[in-house]
Amino acid sequence: MFLRYQSGLATATRIVNMTTPRAQDFRAHFPDAAKQLDQWNHIADGWSESGMRFQGLCHKVSEPATGETTNTFPQLLRAVGEGEIPTSAITWRVENGRLEASWGLDIDREPAWSPIVTQNLSIEKIERVLEALRSFPERQPVAEHRALCIAHDALRPQLLDALEHAEIAVELKGRCQHCPY
Repeated sequence: MFLRYQSGLATATRIVNMTTPRAQDFRAHFPDAAKQLDQWNHIADGWSESGMRFQGLCHKVSEPATGETTNTFPQLLRAVGEGEIPTSAITWRVENGRLEASWGLDIDREPAWSPIVTQNLSIEKIERVLEALRSFPERQPVAEHRALCIAHDALRPQLLDALEHAEIAVELKGRCQHCPY
């Protein structure tokens, strides 16, 4: 759930081993938390692979749409595909022969413009970019990754609460007689 990283904690989506004797004791005492850990493990089992496939698809879709490999279109696709922003929140402009998009504000609360197409801009390229962006969330790997992200984000706080309650229960009640831990 968390990894120690540079004097702090970083979130992590890793499988929790629930097959050890200690885990079986935990399962017996806290069956609801154990069920949530089983759900977590199901999500974590496909997490890395889903994320890598999703990132790869962002680049695979970006390159033919823009005709370039060095732009910020993959990041925009990622943000839309993961549901961070709706396509209606994107502002477009053509500036100095470049297609740029803004989907956030900079430090001065002004639109932060990112280059999408920087070379050989044409109406056809703009149409390809807009179509790629429009259809991206509908692609099966994107929809599957998004569903996994939604399940992950919904389960994480519930699981953390369940684990915290289990920890408090152990602190208040102590250990049971038959448990070796």
